[in-house]
Amino acid sequence: MKISAPVNSFEAARHLIEKGAREIYTGMGDDYLKRLSFSGRGKVSVHCQSLLPDHQDLSNIIRYAHAHNVKVNFTANIPILPEGMADRELQEKYLDHVKAATDLNVDSIIVGDLGALLLVRQLDTGIPLHASTFFDTINSQQLIFLHSLGVERTILSYHVTLEEIETMTKQNIHDIEVIGFMGCSFFNGCCHLIHCMGETDQQEPVVLGVPCKSIYRVDDGQKVSESQFMDFELGCSLCLLKTLVDYQVTTIKIVGRSRDYEETGQIVSIMSQALQMVNEYHATEYKQKVQEIIPTWWKRFWCRKGRCKFAPVKNDHHFFKYYIGANETLREPANYDRVKYI
Repeated sequence: MKISAPVNSFEAARHLIEKGAREIYTGMGDDYLKRLSFSGRGKVSVHCQSLLPDHQDLSNIIRYAHAHNVKVNFTANIPILPEGMADRELQEKYLDHVKAATDLNVDSIIVGDLGALLLVRQLDTGIPLHASTFFDTINSQQLIFLHSLGVERTILSYHVTLEEIETMTKQNIHDIEVIGFMGCSFFNGCCHLIHCMGETDQQEPVVLGVPCKSIYRVDDGQKVSESQFMDFELGCSLCLLKTLVDYQVTTIKIVGRSRDYEETGQIVSIMSQALQMVNEYHATEYKQKVQEIIPTWWKRFWCRKGRCKFAPVKNDHHFFKYYIGANETLREPANYDRVKYI
């Protein structure tokens, strides 16, 4: 199993490859769109830093990565690609954008929309196509459908369970990639709290924050409390890496294209050490040994709160348990008509 890490510059690529990333994923800037990019994100972070290398930077990243036997996955996963008289130019520009990247010898193209997938297929580049988390894949039927359209790898939904991963990998349809560190609170392709999608730029900085992680004042009719009631992010999968390897998951992805690459480097380094332990110890001993490399801040933020990815539900930091009522525990919702943002 390989670690896939986010890259937004040549310096980031070099640093993360040194830390143990065996795949990297990145997009490329363009002169057509103003704030949104063809890579499923805005062009700059909330800190007004560019999230996308330019054409020359991408070329340098690819050469460096290939020299170190690291693959470069190109993010062309804009989640919406309209069609109509006014949108034909948009689709043409999108295809030109993808073609420019394939000419630089990227190793795969990540797409996030069915229409975009069909358009990219028409280019007939021979480069593997990967289905983004925007497809919200949580079952084998969708894998079969995507495979029929030429997809060779699917990045599963943030909220996929260990049981679902096992079931899908046993089908042996195509390569499976999972999100191993952090991710979204909700299903990516149907969340209406999308952020970092072009709401800010370097000339007009607008920092809206992350809506699902914000603190809200909630009035349930009896009392008013402050809560991050929409924060269902699960952060860490270290204890289950050996299981994921046994299930033959191809790649484990670390999210955070807007995160400082040195911070991401710490995560890649820990994940890389853990994967080495996978081959050295049996399951029980691995779980004991991996605890020795987890820093205090990591344990405080993820482990002690039980916010473990893929693991059996232990608390309310799980989308299904809170909203659907897993294990027959359905919580009474607050009066959302009276929720006020702080």
